[in-house]
Amino acid sequence: MEGKEVLQTEKMVMAIGTKETFRCILKNETTLIRWYNSTGQELHSESAGRIKTFRNGTFTIESVKLSDGGTYTCKGLKYMQYYTIYVNG
Repeated sequence: MEGKEVLQTEKMVMAIGTKETFRCILKNETTLIRWYNSTGQELHSESAGRIKTFRNGTFTIESVKLSDGGTYTCKGLKYMQYYTIYVNG
Protein backbone atom coordinates (compact mmCIF):
# COMPACT_ATOMS: atom_id res chain seq x y z
CA MET A 1 0.00 0.00 0.00
CA GLU A 2 2.74 2.40 -0.95
CA GLY A 3 4.03 2.67 2.63
CA LYS A 4 1.11 4.85 3.67
CA GLU A 5 -1.02 4.14 6.73
CA VAL A 6 -4.70 3.52 5.90
CA LEU A 7 -6.74 5.61 8.30
CA GLN A 8 -10.18 4.39 7.36
CA THR A 9 -12.30 2.68 4.76
CA GLU A 10 -15.85 3.89 4.22
CA LYS A 11 -18.72 2.38 2.27
CA MET A 12 -21.39 4.72 0.98
CA VAL A 13 -24.60 4.29 -0.98
CA MET A 14 -25.74 7.08 -3.30
CA ALA A 15 -28.80 7.60 -5.45
CA ILE A 16 -28.69 8.44 -9.15
CA GLY A 17 -28.98 12.17 -9.83
CA THR A 18 -27.83 13.37 -6.41
CA LYS A 19 -24.87 15.62 -5.62
CA GLU A 20 -22.41 14.00 -3.20
CA THR A 21 -19.37 15.48 -1.46
CA PHE A 22 -16.65 13.53 0.33
CA ARG A 23 -14.07 14.98 2.70
CA CYS A 24 -10.63 13.51 3.13
CA ILE A 25 -9.27 13.99 6.65
CA LEU A 26 -5.72 12.70 7.05
CA LYS A 27 -4.23 13.49 10.50
CA ASN A 28 -2.84 17.02 10.19
CA GLU A 29 -2.37 16.78 6.41
CA THR A 30 -4.18 19.75 4.93
CA THR A 31 -2.24 20.11 1.71
CA LEU A 32 -1.05 17.77 -1.01
CA ILE A 33 -4.15 15.58 -0.80
CA ARG A 34 -4.84 13.77 -4.06
CA TRP A 35 -7.91 11.79 -5.15
CA TYR A 36 -7.81 8.68 -7.38
CA ASN A 37 -10.57 6.65 -9.03
CA SER A 38 -10.96 2.86 -9.19
CA THR A 39 -8.45 2.56 -12.04
CA GLY A 40 -5.79 4.56 -10.19
CA GLN A 41 -6.19 7.66 -12.37
CA GLU A 42 -5.74 10.92 -10.46
CA LEU A 43 -8.74 13.23 -10.40
CA HIS A 44 -7.64 16.81 -11.09
CA SER A 45 -9.13 19.92 -9.53
CA GLU A 46 -9.10 21.74 -12.83
CA SER A 47 -11.16 19.05 -14.52
CA ALA A 48 -14.44 20.27 -15.93
CA GLY A 49 -17.57 18.24 -15.64
CA ARG A 50 -19.43 16.41 -12.92
CA ILE A 51 -16.47 15.21 -10.82
CA LYS A 52 -14.30 17.81 -9.08
CA THR A 53 -11.64 17.87 -6.38
CA PHE A 54 -10.78 20.89 -4.27
CA ARG A 55 -7.70 22.05 -2.36
CA ASN A 56 -9.45 21.62 0.98
CA GLY A 57 -9.46 17.84 0.47
CA THR A 58 -13.04 17.50 -0.74
CA PHE A 59 -14.26 15.57 -3.76
CA THR A 60 -17.67 16.20 -5.37
CA ILE A 61 -19.77 14.23 -7.83
CA GLU A 62 -22.57 16.25 -9.45
CA SER A 63 -25.56 14.30 -10.73
CA VAL A 64 -24.39 10.81 -9.75
CA LYS A 65 -24.51 8.14 -12.47
CA LEU A 66 -24.44 4.37 -12.11
CA SER A 67 -20.94 4.36 -13.62
CA ASP A 68 -19.63 6.50 -10.70
CA GLY A 69 -19.71 3.47 -8.41
CA GLY A 70 -16.34 2.08 -7.34
CA THR A 71 -13.49 2.73 -4.95
CA TYR A 72 -12.01 6.21 -4.63
CA THR A 73 -8.84 6.87 -2.69
CA CYS A 74 -7.50 10.04 -1.13
CA LYS A 75 -3.78 10.11 -0.42
CA GLY A 76 -1.57 12.50 1.51
CA LEU A 77 2.11 12.35 2.37
CA LYS A 78 1.84 9.61 5.03
CA TYR A 79 -1.79 8.52 5.08
CA MET A 80 -4.58 7.35 2.81
CA GLN A 81 -8.32 6.73 3.03
CA TYR A 82 -10.66 4.63 0.86
CA TYR A 83 -14.28 5.31 -0.11
CA THR A 84 -16.21 2.47 -1.73
CA ILE A 85 -19.24 3.95 -3.47
CA TYR A 86 -22.34 2.00 -4.43
CA VAL A 87 -24.97 3.61 -6.66
CA ASN A 88 -28.62 2.61 -6.41
CA GLY A 89 -30.27 2.42 -9.80
